[in-house]
Amino acid sequence: MKALTPEQQHILAARGDLKINAVAGSGKTTTLVALAGSLPPADKILYLAFNRTVRDEAKQRFQAAGLERVRVETAHSLAYQSVMRRQKMQLTTNYKPYELVQQLQIKMRDPELRYLLATHTLKYLQLYLNSKEANHQAINYAGSLTDPKAKSFADRFAGDLVGYTGRLLELMEGGKIPCLHDYYLKKYQLSKPKLSYDHVLFDEGQDASGVMLDVLLAQKARKVIVGDVHQQIYAWRQAVNSLQKVSFPTYQLSTSFRFGDEIAEMARRVLAWKQLLPEPGMATDLRGCGGQGAGGGPKAILARSNLFLLDRAIQCLHAEEEGKWWFEGNLSAYTFAADGTSIFDVLSLQQGRNEKVRDPLLQSLASFSKLEEYLEKAEDPELAMITEMVRKYGDELPAFIQQLKGRQIEPENRSQANLIFSTVHRSKGLEYDSVELTEDFITHDKLLRTLADAEAHKVARLNEEINLLYVAMTRAKKRLWLPAALWPQSAVMPLVPPVAEFPFRRRRPQPYVRADKHAWEWGQALAGRVSDTEVSHLYQLLIDEQHEWLAATDDSGAGGNSPDEEDG
Repeated sequence: MKALTPEQQHILAARGDLKINAVAGSGKTTTLVALAGSLPPADKILYLAFNRTVRDEAKQRFQAAGLERVRVETAHSLAYQSVMRRQKMQLTTNYKPYELVQQLQIKMRDPELRYLLATHTLKYLQLYLNSKEANHQAINYAGSLTDPKAKSFADRFAGDLVGYTGRLLELMEGGKIPCLHDYYLKKYQLSKPKLSYDHVLFDEGQDASGVMLDVLLAQKARKVIVGDVHQQIYAWRQAVNSLQKVSFPTYQLSTSFRFGDEIAEMARRVLAWKQLLPEPGMATDLRGCGGQGAGGGPKAILARSNLFLLDRAIQCLHAEEEGKWWFEGNLSAYTFAADGTSIFDVLSLQQGRNEKVRDPLLQSLASFSKLEEYLEKAEDPELAMITEMVRKYGDELPAFIQQLKGRQIEPENRSQANLIFSTVHRSKGLEYDSVELTEDFITHDKLLRTLADAEAHKVARLNEEINLLYVAMTRAKKRLWLPAALWPQSAVMPLVPPVAEFPFRRRRPQPYVRADKHAWEWGQALAGRVSDTEVSHLYQLLIDEQHEWLAATDDSGAGGNSPDEEDG
C-alpha cells in the first residue's frame, strides 16, 4: 500500500463517529481498508456498500489486504437475510401502471386518469419505502413533486393516493402480489434491527435513502460515513445526502489521484457555481495530482440524458467513426423507460400504428397527443425522454438503432471498444482515460437564467444539475473535451488566463439536425437500402429483441447495477 497522505493519517487517528467528504478519485476505499486494518483485531467491522458492484469491489479489496474479518454487505442484502429467509414472498423489480390498475381495481372511467393514479401511487409507495417514516400516511407526497401540474394532480387526488398506497402495502404483506425489493428493506427498518458490530463503515453516503440512514443511526456501533457531498445525483430516487444530514465531525479527502490539476481546476469552477444558490451547502477543496502518462484507452462520451447520448452516437455514425463501440449497460437500456415501455411502442403510437403497440398504458391512451397530455401530469422523466427521442427522429429511428447495434461490441470484449457511450448515472464510480461531454448539462448561463426566473421547482433542481456536470467531468483521468457552452467561466471565481494551456476542446461540436441536407440524405440512404417489406421485418425484429432483452434484465431495463435489488 502507498504511503498515506496527512488527510488519511488524520482519519485513522480519529475516534468516535465521523463523516469523510471524499472528492472524486481521492482513494476513499483505500482509506477505509487502511482504517479497518488499524482497528484492534478483536473488533467486529461491517462495511455497507451502495450497490452490488461497489460491494463486490470492496470485498476483493478487503480480502487482498488480509481483512477477512470485515463483513461486506449492502443494506438490501442485510435486509434480505433477515426478512426474506423467514418469509416466503415473491419479488419483483417494478410494477407497470397497467398492472397496478388491475391489482388496485382502479375503476375511473377515463383511462388517462386511471393510469395517472396508478403512476402516482407507485411513486408515493417508493417515497414511503425509502423514507424513515413508520406510516405511509405521514408522507407529504405532493410536497415531494417539483412539476406544478404533477403537484396539482397529487393535491387534488391526495385521499385516493393514500388509500391506494395503503391497499398496495396490504397486498404485498398478504403475499397476494410480489413485493418490491425496497419493501423488505422497509420491513427490516421497522423491525428496529440491532447489529452486533463495533464499527460500521458506510460508503457512498451521499446516496443513502432515509430508511438506510435510519437503520445506521440506530446502531450503538461507531459509525463512519464516507462519500462526496457533490456527487449526489439520485435525489429523484429518494436519496438523501447523509453527509449533510448528520452532525458528525467532518474529515476531508481533498486530493484526487485520478486526474491532474487542470481537470481539478474545471471541477472547482463548476462547484463554485453553488455559491450562487439559495443554499450553497458544504464547501469542498479539490486538488488533482493524477493524470500522468499518455493514456491509450478508449474515449468515453458522456451525456446527461439518453436523448443526447443517442444523438451523439448517431453523429458518430454520420462521421463514420472507426472501430467497435460499447454502451454502458447495453444499448437496449437506453431505449426503455423504467417501467419497461419500449421506444418502438411510442414510435408506433406516433405513426398511428396502434396495432403494433404492446404496452397497455399506450394502448389505452390511443394517440401521441394523449401521451403528451399524460406526461404533463405524471412527472415521468424517462418516458418523457423516450417520447422526445421519437419526436426528434421519427421514422429514421429503427434504422439508426440497427446500425448502432451492429457497432456494439460483446460485453466480454468491452475492453476492446474504441468508443464508450454512457449517461452520467451509468458511469458513476467508473473512470476513463479520455472523456467527451455532450451539450445537455447545466451551463453558467442556464444557471443564471433559472435563478432569475425564480421558479421554485426549477431552482430546487440546480444543486443536482451542478453535481451531474461535476460527476461527468471527474470521470476523466487524462483528457477532457468540453463543448464551448460548458466552459465554466464562473461568476464567483477568477477566469483562467487566455494564455493558459488546457487539454480541452473549445469548439462547439456540430449537432445532428434532421433538417440538415447531408444528415437527411444519409438517413434516407440508410433506410433506402432495404425494401418496405424488409423495413417492416427489421422494425419487428428490433421490437422482439428489445422485449427479449427486457425479460432477461433484472432491473426492468435500467441495464446497470441497481441499489434497489439484491440477488439474495
